[in-house]
Amino acid sequence: MDTKTYTILQTTPRLGKAGDTVTLTPKAAKYWLMAGVIAEPAPARKGK
Repeated sequence: MDTKTYTILQTTPRLGKAGDTVTLTPKAAKYWLMAGVIAEPAPARKGK
């Protein structure tokens, strides 16, 4: 299953503390993204 790491913006009992990261499937993350509880982290920058 495809998973992604997201940053938690608001502390919730289900996901954890704000500022932590959580790994979710896109299907599970869709609800939390719409609710504004998690955010996709900025893409990692590649070195020159």
